[in-house]
Amino acid sequence: MTDESEQICAAALVAALGASLVGGTTAFADAKELNGKGTVTVDEGTLTGTDPIPDPEKPEEPFTPTDPGDVTENPDRGSIIIQKVTNLDFDTISTSNKVITKFAKPVAVTDGKRGAVVGWSDIRANETYGYTITASMSQQFTGATATNKLTGATIQYKNGFFVAAAEIQTLNRLCLEQHLQLVKMVLQQRLLQQLKLQNKGKERMRWLMEILELQQMINLLS
Repeated sequence: MTDESEQICAAALVAALGASLVGGTTAFADAKELNGKGTVTVDEGTLTGTDPIPDPEKPEEPFTPTDPGDVTENPDRGSIIIQKVTNLDFDTISTSNKVITKFAKPVAVTDGKRGAVVGWSDIRANETYGYTITASMSQQFTGATATNKLTGATIQYKNGFFVAAAEIQTLNRLCLEQHLQLVKMVLQQRLLQQLKLQNKGKERMRWLMEILELQQMINLLS
């Protein structure tokens, strides 16, 4: 996902720069400048369950349980995929005439423990998506024989939170910084154009106000 996003972000940067330069050729023609062309082809990639997911408490590191058996990995590939989930171990419960609430055991990692984890990725191209992830029991807990069931058991995931991989967080920040720099450059170009006008008479006040506003916006982006 990182490579694709970086290419798209870079392409947007080149396009915006090209647009601003072309827009300024009338006022700032220079034989030493020439706009080139760039092309890029983005293929939609795929992931599988063996690809790493971020540790929910340390997104810069992969989630690596000390016991690989604590995780079920998806054997299929896809551009949108639930890659892996932690297995739920409820240990031992005792029979009772009351409702029993039992939390799954935490998953051990090298520096501590983590709660239940659902790792998923979406590297589809062309769109921005929203998500809803649901979980349900495919069958009741059973004993040594199929007729011995823990009838009426339910599972709930609560107090969840979303964590993106650290490189995705960094990429989003870099794209935002590039966008702000482009906006600043366009504002600076507009300011230079306005300064060359040197309006007089009734239009001078409006001209001065626009110059002031442009300078204030540039300062905010600096």
